[in-house]
Amino acid sequence: MRIAYLSDGLVSRPSLNLLKKLGEVSFVQHLASYKKMQNVKPIDLVIIELENIDEILWESLEFFKVRNIFVMILGDQLSMENIEKCYLLGCHDIFTPPLKPEYLKYFWGKYFSKEFIFSKFNYVTRDTSFWKKLRKINQLFIDPGPILLKGPTGVGKTHLARMIHEYLLGKDKPFIPFNCSEFSDSLIESELFGHKKGSFTGAITDKLGLLSLADRGTLFIDEIGTMPLTMQKKLLKALEEKSFYPVGAGKSEKSNFQLISATCDDILDHKSFRSDLYYRLEGFVLNIKPLKERPYDIPLLFNEFLKKLPRKIIITPETMHLLKKYNWPGNVRELKNLIRLIGSTDGGVVAEKDLPEKIQKFFKEKQNQISFLSNDAVKDLISDVGLNMVVENFEDQAFKYFLVKNDGKVRKTMNELRISNNTFYRIKNRAH
Repeated sequence: MRIAYLSDGLVSRPSLNLLKKLGEVSFVQHLASYKKMQNVKPIDLVIIELENIDEILWESLEFFKVRNIFVMILGDQLSMENIEKCYLLGCHDIFTPPLKPEYLKYFWGKYFSKEFIFSKFNYVTRDTSFWKKLRKINQLFIDPGPILLKGPTGVGKTHLARMIHEYLLGKDKPFIPFNCSEFSDSLIESELFGHKKGSFTGAITDKLGLLSLADRGTLFIDEIGTMPLTMQKKLLKALEEKSFYPVGAGKSEKSNFQLISATCDDILDHKSFRSDLYYRLEGFVLNIKPLKERPYDIPLLFNEFLKKLPRKIIITPETMHLLKKYNWPGNVRELKNLIRLIGSTDGGVVAEKDLPEKIQKFFKEKQNQISFLSNDAVKDLISDVGLNMVVENFEDQAFKYFLVKNDGKVRKTMNELRISNNTFYRIKNRAH
């Protein structure tokens, strides 16, 4: 990539180093001299640090637009009218100066490398909605905020959280994981916020909390829906003020951390979860589908994990076809355990008979399910009122049953019925 930087000012060393990593950089002191340089070497990206607005800027933007050149403007004295005109004339982004590495990372990931995000995230899925959303994570380079991962247990939320951390902050920054469900209510406060010596029985020394350890790094809170109400209030305050009080402390401590939280259900359905904290957490939401909704990922995941086995085995096409129809209640974690179990299969070729008893039982039960049409009463009912009415009645009864079973929780009911949002409300409006 060839980059032209148009400015009279100095570029910070971190930004300059990143510019040089992205490509060949040329420095130009005036827009008027740029066109001469463009005739010698075509440019891919122009970065303009503005001090004054004049006709040369508008002419140059038109010049860049015609030649499909990407433009980034740095300027903090632009009026609303001038900002609008810059975008209309082809400018791609406008930032407040000086140039920061975060601006370049955002710009690069958004415009120049659609495949860049794939190379940075070792997360195996062909789910287009997942990747479409993940590409937008570049916005956090310029506007940092909390990240919320939603998905059932076993889909790899911790693995994904670590990759997001490394992408946004780098491997050299601390990544501090914490699972709320593994600690009692009385211990969560001490673990997260730390405590002072003598603040309670057993506090024989000062202890740094995870918020302190995560300073300039990432705090990953898993199963955040199980956090006690008292801790939710304290966490909300820490997020908003970037400061907190350890247990027994009279003075606040500061910590500038990236928060990534995760939940396996809709925490707004929890009466014990604060809505104000939830809306603070959902700055950037990434939904991860259960494996049963991603049958296209089953062969990919098997290939990925089979590569890591010391003993090489293969799975017959017929067996793989069956596995794509399995419901995978344990998601990717269950799939990894399955590969470990079948790794010692005699002959190295895995057939249906080599699968664990639980999976074989699942398919036998499906095969033994009685067909509706084997029941004469169902056939008579269809003849009397028609198929459409029978199907609607069955949908209504199933809808009511699972909605009551799930205590009215919308997301849980939709997941169990395996229906879309539109289908849910279509049946709901009819059934009520």
